[in-house]
Amino acid sequence: MPDRVVKNGPEIITSPESESLLEFHDFLLRNFKPGEVEPLKTWQEEMKQTDPKVRFIATVLREPLDKQKPIVGAAYGSVQGGILAIRFTLTEAKYYLGYPVVKQAKKPGFEGFRGYRGSGISQEADRLLIAEAKHQQKLMDPKQKLNVLICEAVNKSEAYWNGVEIEKGNGMKRLYRPDNDEQMYYRLPPLEWNADGSPVNNTVVFENLQIAMAGHPRNIPVDRLEQILRKWWDSWYIRSRENFEDDKAWGKHKQLVYKILEEEIIQPIKGFKRVKFIFS
Repeated sequence: MPDRVVKNGPEIITSPESESLLEFHDFLLRNFKPGEVEPLKTWQEEMKQTDPKVRFIATVLREPLDKQKPIVGAAYGSVQGGILAIRFTLTEAKYYLGYPVVKQAKKPGFEGFRGYRGSGISQEADRLLIAEAKHQQKLMDPKQKLNVLICEAVNKSEAYWNGVEIEKGNGMKRLYRPDNDEQMYYRLPPLEWNADGSPVNNTVVFENLQIAMAGHPRNIPVDRLEQILRKWWDSWYIRSRENFEDDKAWGKHKQLVYKILEEEIIQPIKGFKRVKFIFS
């Protein structure tokens, strides 16, 4: 499916050959630490995969004041089974060379000297991603509505995700264990793998979950949460068989990835009926 531009709106990326996908990936590499962004080939594999039950999509917003129109905000995620998992949302915070600061600061959307950060671009990128996810979900299964938003977050982004809603008044909130109010921290699985099933490196990056489920603004049933987590984990972190030299290597890769899910996310909530939210 080729990229398209919504009238008076963003680019919608669904093609692995997209030049905008490459530009978006480079945009992330300039702003994230090593080990936090998948290789470009992983994104391309995700975009071209043939599983009829999952699709990867991105929305891109470009600089309206520059002839080259560089990316100033974008979002990327996957949709399946009524679940939109948002992997990245990023907005450019710096001014671009070529514009006098005083003149540029007067342009709409810049809010003084902060560039686009804080001007609503991230919210717009995610709003458009959610709209596209609803569209793609309907194409995959007309009977299934989008009813879950999930993302990985750090402390600095928690408040932002609180405002991204699946329904009015039900924004994405951080998960806590019911027994001791402990946040659900976990390690990211390795993002790059050797053909023998071993990680390319052992960089350790910690994240925690934020989630919004329609009809459940205060807590989430654990059995439903477990289903959501397994679907999301499979689509994001299990690489396809052709990346490995044989079935044994592929099995080794899957075992390592699932071990993190089971030990650090699933096991801590086993035995409880619901996982609760706490606002910081």
